[in-house]
Amino acid sequence: MFAATVEATYLYGKQFAAKIDLQLASPTVICLYGTLGAGKTSFVKGFSSAFGIDATTVSSPTFQYLNIYKNKDESAAIFHFDLYRLHSADDFLEMGFDEFLHLSKSDCRSIVCIEWAERLQGKEILPSKVYKVQLSHHNDGRIIEVL
Repeated sequence: MFAATVEATYLYGKQFAAKIDLQLASPTVICLYGTLGAGKTSFVKGFSSAFGIDATTVSSPTFQYLNIYKNKDESAAIFHFDLYRLHSADDFLEMGFDEFLHLSKSDCRSIVCIEWAERLQGKEILPSKVYKVQLSHHNDGRIIEVL
C-alpha cells in the first residue's frame, strides 16, 4: 500500500488494527521494520487509536526502549518498543523485556508493537505467530507491506 502522507500511514495503522485477529495469541505481537523516518511510530499511533488510546500520548520510546499505553477503561494495553539503540538480542533478554512477549491472558487485551524488530534476529525470542509490517520510503511517501 502506498501512503503519501504521515496521516495516511496513521490511517493504515488504524485500519490494520481492525483487520487482525487479536485472539490468535496473547499477547498479539506486531514487528515493524523500516529505516529512520519510514513511519513506524505513525503506524503505531494509528494502530493505538483503534483501541481508544489517545494518539497524542504515543511517542517513540527510543531512549527508554518501552512505552506502555492503556485505554481509558483499561481493556487494552499496548507495549510499544523501539529497539533502535539496542546492540543485540541478548540486551533485550538481559533487560527482561522478553516477559512482555509471553503475557498470560487477562481481562486486558495485550498488544506488543516492536519497532526495529530486526534487532532481535539471531535468537528465538519472538513467538511463532507475529504480524510483520515493513515500511519503506518511496518517492514522496512510503510503501507499507504486511509480510
